[in-house]
Amino acid sequence: MGALAVSVALLAGCSADGAPPAPVTAAPAPTAVTPTGAPPTAAPPTPAATAPEDPDPAAAVLGLELVADLDAPTALAVRPGDDALYIAERAGTVRPVTRDGDVGEPVIDLREDTTTDGERGLLGLAWSPDGDRLYLSSTDREGSTRLDAVDVAPGSGGLLDLATRTTLLEVPQPAANHNGGDLHIGPDGHLWLALGDGGAADDRFGNGQRPDTLLGTLLRIDPEGTGPGGRPYAIPPDNPWADGGEGAPEVWAYGLRNPWRFSFDAETGRLWVADVGQDEVEEIDAVPADEPGLNYGWPRFEGDQPFDGQPAEGPVVAPVHTYRHGDRGGCSITGGYVYRGQAIPALRGAYLYSDFSDGRIFALDLTADGQVQGDVDTGLAVDAPVAFGQGSDAELYVLSLEGPVHRIVGG
Repeated sequence: MGALAVSVALLAGCSADGAPPAPVTAAPAPTAVTPTGAPPTAAPPTPAATAPEDPDPAAAVLGLELVADLDAPTALAVRPGDDALYIAERAGTVRPVTRDGDVGEPVIDLREDTTTDGERGLLGLAWSPDGDRLYLSSTDREGSTRLDAVDVAPGSGGLLDLATRTTLLEVPQPAANHNGGDLHIGPDGHLWLALGDGGAADDRFGNGQRPDTLLGTLLRIDPEGTGPGGRPYAIPPDNPWADGGEGAPEVWAYGLRNPWRFSFDAETGRLWVADVGQDEVEEIDAVPADEPGLNYGWPRFEGDQPFDGQPAEGPVVAPVHTYRHGDRGGCSITGGYVYRGQAIPALRGAYLYSDFSDGRIFALDLTADGQVQGDVDTGLAVDAPVAFGQGSDAELYVLSLEGPVHRIVGG
């Protein structure tokens, strides 16, 4: 699959499905984020805690160090107590990679259960805090999103025991694109999963503004608990609709189109979400991770611009950064991380991200209190950047769907 075909098939940015854009009509700009049901405020969202540095990414001299070349890598996670990088390959395998670039045999192989048609495949992974379970987000042969938990086989050195595989969630997908699929353990110890709006274009299936569906949302569950009827996970009691109401109990936030990578700032706990736009605008959102029930705005807004002409019910999350396709050249954002490593001091506290169709890596220059004061081209670029990853030492990696995995280093 060439770079152009990959760009169309995996992220479906740039109106790749060929559908005509929805009409844009006058509507107010997004109001600043407040909890659902609360009145809008004039101030932008504030970080969960004050960042200790004031980064200067424009002064950082950066390079890319090739670590490994894999088969369509899609996501990276580290196992607690293990320095290896565990990297998901789109077809359904997970391989351990040492910092020196030694690539091990797969610790799990789901290729018989996964398809790579459209934007599908093995799209996310996260280790449990004790390192004894791996959570996997993939699309099955029927195209449904499947969230699985698999235990490490005792005495195996990290191999997973497929006999312990438990499906926590299965979510039907009405189209082959906008699967989302990113997966993380949050600072609260719960498991978070991002899902797109169901695909096609223009929020065709009407999921964006519906917190009662699992599509177009951020989900938050307790994978170590159980629920009614033997459900293999529990609902955290502080989820916004844990006790019922207008939303599904698993939903933490809604109004997303195709959240292509989210992350938590390792020092402040702030939640960063990159949401792929449709025709004009890519967006980055950053909110405190402990604010439930937020509405990210899709399809009422594409980034900071009105999209379908319908008013949003209540306040929506105002992006901290947007860029237009015509201004940048890119049209399918790939979210990253706030850099918290030690190797590149000028970069500490900056948020790194890229664009799948453009390849350049940018850094948001943040003030000490988390406000965006600049968007810096780092001078780095890779083909088809599909994800970033954070090592056990907090250094950052960038994954190309074409195979290479690079570490971001000081020049």
